[in-house]
Amino acid sequence: MMKRNFYRILVLLIVIVTPTLVFISCEPNSIEADAPNAFLKFYGGKDDQEGFSVKQTPDGGFIILGSTKSFGRGGWDIYLVKVDKAGDEEWSKTYGGPDDDRGKSILVEEDGSYIVLGDLTRPDTIGSVSTNIDMYLMRISQNGVQLDSATFYNSINIDNPGVPIDNDTDEIAKEIQKTLDGGYVMVGSTTKVDNIANAPRDFYLVKTFADFSVDWENAKGFPGEDIANSVVQFDASTFLITGSTADGVNAATGDLDMFVAKVKNDFGANVGKINFGMTNIDIGNRIIKTTAGFAIISTTYSGNTKNAFLSTINSNGDELIASKYTRIGNGINEGADIQQLGNGFIIIGTTTTNTGRDFYLTKTDMNGVIIWEKEIGGERGDDEGAAVIAVDNGFVLLGTTSFEDNTMINLIKTNIEGDLIR
Repeated sequence: MMKRNFYRILVLLIVIVTPTLVFISCEPNSIEADAPNAFLKFYGGKDDQEGFSVKQTPDGGFIILGSTKSFGRGGWDIYLVKVDKAGDEEWSKTYGGPDDDRGKSILVEEDGSYIVLGDLTRPDTIGSVSTNIDMYLMRISQNGVQLDSATFYNSINIDNPGVPIDNDTDEIAKEIQKTLDGGYVMVGSTTKVDNIANAPRDFYLVKTFADFSVDWENAKGFPGEDIANSVVQFDASTFLITGSTADGVNAATGDLDMFVAKVKNDFGANVGKINFGMTNIDIGNRIIKTTAGFAIISTTYSGNTKNAFLSTINSNGDELIASKYTRIGNGINEGADIQQLGNGFIIIGTTTTNTGRDFYLTKTDMNGVIIWEKEIGGERGDDEGAAVIAVDNGFVLLGTTSFEDNTMINLIKTNIEGDLIR
């Protein structure tokens, strides 16, 4: 029998003026026994922070990637925080220049070093007041020392292949994955207009070798606007990406469909695509490989209504076949991240209620049927979920929480039922 255990966890936020803050009390009708010493941590300073990605480290702690305006060289800076298994900060570092730079996605290497993907803002030309954004890739030591870096922009010259072009576009990073050959694949979007349609943005996919040198890149996109958010390796020669596209049945109404595209490891040739969606905006946020194929967590927007959806696909050669498209929950929910848990999934996102926005955490079976769901958040401000990882006997959640004067990176640990733990 399906067990539905759905309630709000309301927590009183006590703000302490230090880089790391802790929830120390909770409202009645929540988990009072655990809340005074619950694993709820905050990281950052007096200005704004935002959290994007978290991974477990070999020592049992966690590495957190986000952005901060509190520290660094100016504007937003890439913000890396290493914490121990209790969530206590061991060190934090910022990276970037004097303009706005943001951290987006992180990997932990076998030697304990980190691969960080983000956005780097730079002047368009020397002495210019205009700026452009490049994908920015870094290799960081276990202690936070920057060992190597590279920037990537859409260097594909559509009119004259092989001829260098001016880097006058914005390439916004979203996600990085390690490839089977030991290199990396990065996905995001570019503002360079392609020769398919006069679209404001197209997806941008870059495959590199282990030393960050470019293997191939793809910025062709589809007719209309395309945005890519997530990538996963399909097999040794192909990748799957997801995001949103105007190339679909709803294009005439200006709506976007979620897409999954198959891209060949041969200068990024598109070899297949499937669209999901209804008469509204549908955005694929994360795609993962599963024991049965692939799964995507997405969000559908219709006016003020937002719904999380779980989609599953498999393939027959180059043909992609959709097997499920299931709404997750009955509230106003957004899907952000997903992981497989044996015979089901753990999903994190954000839910909107009469009192604001909270973390939304749910466990489903492989068909998207909810086993349990939780809303986790404070009385003050909004809480937005960004990432989830499975750890021993529970889950670690990452997101951003707003206070009266700033926003902070929020790290939460729960047990296997989604309840706060110490």
